[in-house]
Amino acid sequence: MEQIRSNLKYSLIAIFIITGTMALDFMTLHDIFNDYLSPDVLSRLHIAWDFPTWTAADLEWSWIRITFITRLILLAALFFLVYQSFRMIKSLENRNYNP
Repeated sequence: MEQIRSNLKYSLIAIFIITGTMALDFMTLHDIFNDYLSPDVLSRLHIAWDFPTWTAADLEWSWIRITFITRLILLAALFFLVYQSFRMIKSLENRNYNP
């Protein structure tokens, strides 16, 4: 039973982190929307690329990649914890079942 409580605690922590990174990603994508200038689009429009480097939003794009990978890892761990908890609950139910 203690292991199930521990799994639940870690699951809640993972959910909190996933939710937090989603909120931060929203702010990051909002910043990209307002600041990003695509060199490909500008070259197709025949506009010289002489804008400041911050308009490439490199840090924001890196953040999006990092949090995406982090969320995938946390979701995999979350599915494992939930699966393990269900197996433990089923094991406890089978042990307590007396026909």
